[in-house]
Amino acid sequence: MTGDDLRSAGVAVRDLFARVPDGAAPVPTLGTDVVGVAAHILAPSRGSARACEG
Repeated sequence: MTGDDLRSAGVAVRDLFARVPDGAAPVPTLGTDVVGVAAHILAPSRGSARACEG
């Protein structure tokens, strides 16, 4: 993971919170809430970030 990866993840989380400001809003597809999704985005990856897309 590089600095560019972290910056990209930070931007993704910022954009997520801009669209859904309620961190407790459920995200049923992932079985968590918005805060959980943000934590997932920022978590160190065990593989390519592309593996998490889609």
